[in-house]
Amino acid sequence: MKTVSVINIKGGVGKTTLAANLGAYAASQGRRVLMIDLDPQASLTFSFMMPEEWRNFYADNMTMKNYFDAAARDMKIPSLSSLAVKLDMGDALNLEDRKFDLICSHLGLVGTDIKLASHIFAHDIDLLASTTLKVCSYLRKSLSEIQDDYDLVLIDCPPNTILS
Repeated sequence: MKTVSVINIKGGVGKTTLAANLGAYAASQGRRVLMIDLDPQASLTFSFMMPEEWRNFYADNMTMKNYFDAAARDMKIPSLSSLAVKLDMGDALNLEDRKFDLICSHLGLVGTDIKLASHIFAHDIDLLASTTLKVCSYLRKSLSEIQDDYDLVLIDCPPNTILS
């Protein structure tokens, strides 16, 4: 499994468009694709579903916010596969019977960024580093648990360096 993070500290440069198009193209070529939306703006999420669908079915318990909230509270972290939404893009992208999944974002991820960034403003660089490494190690471990399920994971990162 290859994991690709689409990162730039400036917003509006096409990160989401690139991630969505790379994901759709890879899936159309027969790759099993998981896209992870880490950007609180949730543009990748809303590229593939209507906001009402997200709000009604996924907002409360199937987003990266749920993942990071569990990690922050030292609770059982949900598996990435339990958060993945199977995208039904068969007709639009000729992807019938292809694995093309998305883990949704949530505006509440802004709070995660703020919590991590607050360590910078408190001049506690050691705490920021250890907290960031802890968060990244959770995600790395979770990705290793699904390595046989996907050929490609695309991570659409927020326009900052905190969760990226």
